[in-house]
Amino acid sequence: MNWDAVSATGEWAGAIAVVVTLIYLAIQIRQNNRGLRVNAYYQTADHITSTIVPIAQDPALSSIWNRGISRPDELSEEEWDRFVMLIIAYLHQNEAQYFAQQHGFHDEAIWRAKQFELATWVNRPGIQRVWETYKDHLSSDFVRTVEQLVEGRSGS
Repeated sequence: MNWDAVSATGEWAGAIAVVVTLIYLAIQIRQNNRGLRVNAYYQTADHITSTIVPIAQDPALSSIWNRGISRPDELSEEEWDRFVMLIIAYLHQNEAQYFAQQHGFHDEAIWRAKQFELATWVNRPGIQRVWETYKDHLSSDFVRTVEQLVEGRSGS
C-alpha cells in the first residue's frame, strides 16, 4: 500500500468535505437572513398596530390625534403631552425601521412606502412641532434622511 496515495486521497476527501460544509453553511445563512427579514417585517407591522389600534379604539385619543396633527394649538396641555408621547413613539418606530432597512432587514419597497409616509406626516403642523423639539434625541442619520424627505416633499 502506497502511503502517499492514501494521504492524497485523504486530503482530497477532506477538501470535498470542507466544500460541502461551506455550501451547507451558506444555505443556512441565507435561510436565516430570510427569516430575520420576515421577522423584521412582522415586528414593523406589530409596532404600527400597537400605535394605531389604541387611537382607533379610544375616541378621546383619536380626537387628540386628529387635532394634534393639524391644529395643535387647540389641544389642552394634557392633550398636547399625550400627543407628544404618541409622536415620540411613532418617530422611534420609524427610526428602528430605518435602522433595519440600512442593515438589509427590510425590503426596499417597504422602505420606499415608509419614506412617502414619513415625508407626509412630518410635514403636518403638530408633528413638525414635535419633530423640531425632539429630533436631537434621534440618530443623526435618521434625522438627516427625514429632513431630506420632507424637503423633497415640500419642494414638489
